[in-house]
Amino acid sequence: MKTRSILQKIFVPFSAMVAGILVVFFIIEYLCSLTELKNNSVYLFEESVSTRRDFLESRLTGQWSEIITTTEKLTGEIEDVLEEENFSASRIESDGWLNQKILERLASPLVEIVKWNGTTDGFVILNGPAAARGGGGFASVYVVNDAPNHYDRSNSSIQYARGSASISKEMKIPLASSWKADMELDKAKDDFFFLPYEATQNGADTDISAYGAWSIGESMNGQNKKVLLYSVPLILSDQTVVGVMGIGISADCLSENIQMESGEHSLTRSYMFAEAGADGSMVPVVFSGQGENVRGLEELPFSIEENIITVEGGNKFYTSAQSLKLYNANSPVQTGSWYLVGIEKQSDLFAIYNRSMWIQFLLMAFAMLCCFVSVLLVGKKLSDPIRRMMDELRASDPNRSIHLHKTHISEMDELADSIGSLSDRVAKANSKLSQIIHMSDAKISVFEYKRSEDMIYVSPEFCSMIGWNDTSPDSITAADFRERMISKFGDDAFEKEHIFETNGDSGSCYMRLTQKQEDHVLLGVLVDITREVQEKMRVEYERDNDALTGLMNRRAFERNIIELFARTEKIEAGVFLAWDLDNLKHFNDTYGHNTGDDYIIALAGCLKKNNSTRIFSARRSGDEFVTFAYGDTKEEVMAYVEKIWKDARATEFLLPDGQMRRIQISMGMAWYPEHTRAPEELAAYADFALYQVKHGTKGTSAVFDPKLYGEKQ
Repeated sequence: MKTRSILQKIFVPFSAMVAGILVVFFIIEYLCSLTELKNNSVYLFEESVSTRRDFLESRLTGQWSEIITTTEKLTGEIEDVLEEENFSASRIESDGWLNQKILERLASPLVEIVKWNGTTDGFVILNGPAAARGGGGFASVYVVNDAPNHYDRSNSSIQYARGSASISKEMKIPLASSWKADMELDKAKDDFFFLPYEATQNGADTDISAYGAWSIGESMNGQNKKVLLYSVPLILSDQTVVGVMGIGISADCLSENIQMESGEHSLTRSYMFAEAGADGSMVPVVFSGQGENVRGLEELPFSIEENIITVEGGNKFYTSAQSLKLYNANSPVQTGSWYLVGIEKQSDLFAIYNRSMWIQFLLMAFAMLCCFVSVLLVGKKLSDPIRRMMDELRASDPNRSIHLHKTHISEMDELADSIGSLSDRVAKANSKLSQIIHMSDAKISVFEYKRSEDMIYVSPEFCSMIGWNDTSPDSITAADFRERMISKFGDDAFEKEHIFETNGDSGSCYMRLTQKQEDHVLLGVLVDITREVQEKMRVEYERDNDALTGLMNRRAFERNIIELFARTEKIEAGVFLAWDLDNLKHFNDTYGHNTGDDYIIALAGCLKKNNSTRIFSARRSGDEFVTFAYGDTKEEVMAYVEKIWKDARATEFLLPDGQMRRIQISMGMAWYPEHTRAPEELAAYADFALYQVKHGTKGTSAVFDPKLYGEKQ
């Protein structure tokens, strides 16, 4: 019978039919509907950014008008102080005492405007020296509000960052960690003061709002976070400019304000509030939203006219930059433009468009399926021989040579011959490989598991290496193999690498089972890694333990302390103990260093005996030891300490002359959290207490005395 190619029998009519369907779908759907859908996605995106821009602009300019009213109140207070003290306004430039009196009057209304106005920062800066000596900066009051959206009568959410400490004390406002008594300003970068102040000196406009300046700075609370500042000059009734008053909105608060617009909630879109320079480049101030993270950019490489950027990794983003009108048209202090930039990954922005494209592809696939059905109905008689060959292939034993019947289709007959030849070579190769593995010293075993055919092959050593001593490679079935694997490794037995311990002829052994899925066949390699694991365990022990005493060394102790203090919720009360053996030099000089080592080992044995889940000790160096104990109450921890102290003082060691001597020790203690919460400070305090004992009465213990420590510093 003459054989024919499958390509000759079915490919030509099939390809012609599919090509016609593809051309029709491309012309009708892609060139017509999908392009319009893509344009609509861009329009809706830009409308969303515009809406948020309008909302943010309204919030910022609303806070602007509020500060103008407060400024008028503050200038009135300044004039009242000048009148009471019978001073002219020019005195402010040189009199620190007068500036202190003025700021005492201005602090309270400044705090109120910060709390009521929903801002995070508020400040008043006078053009004169601070009352504090030696500062050399401007007289000022700068407060930071940690809860801008909640009014608090007690001022508990306010921090005092700049200004006289007496004002902070009087208003019961805590000092910030970065507090200073005065304000040091740099004309090159502190635009929030110099822009409105100098513009007022040179301008003729009497409207304070005309000199209001927006700028970017850092909040004075010590957290190095960006803050958007708006400041206006303080102009007295005689047009004398005496300083600047302003508010600030932190990056976090500004981000919340951007998110407060409720008309759209995209999980893929980010917004950037930015300042644009004269060259059109954007300087980011704050990012907001839940879109893909592009915050790593220090300066976006695109101008405001462009709407496509590419970030590291090749991801493309679509942007829309909307200008915010924060200044009057002829404002003398305007130095840049402010923008709200919407940023969305192109794949997310055009998700509906892309989904529609996939739908079209699925429709085309459906059309192709129809073509396939038609071809299969026509060519069923041609496919029957191929089907019979596939059935023979599935039923064949993979461990034996495969011989398939002829189909009288040239390509398939050639394939059948190739499969038979290949199976012969594979069988021979498997036999040789098994012999090589068996002859080698390395303990390696393999398996092959065909789930779809429910067949299993394991090498001869597999069962003994994995610990299945009740069965053999020849008798194990696929069902038995699957059941045993799940019983040993759980439901994910066939999904990841497993490292486990088993019992071998010479004791405990460690095995690593590595698996790889290929189509419906799972391949596995079992390797004995006992030497590797034992070597790793030995290295880790030598790294973390003192060779002489067996206790933890200093590095391991510090690592445990850091890990424990990272979960301080576990520690209600704790104590750091610093130990020192007394008279070690005497024993070394009198009896030799071996006796000195016995002296050290005796104390180490006592500490080791008292170690538990809540007590651990280490040899720090020489005759110095450290212990940390913690518990639920201080009384519980103190009981630990008393027991260790009692046991240590009762510990004896043997001298070369046969006498037993009790060890003599000194100890210093520092309590957590009573003395400090920082581990490094806790260790230093315990050492200080030990130092007092060593220079006082040796052989006793002492608790850290903060007062004495302060006197020594």
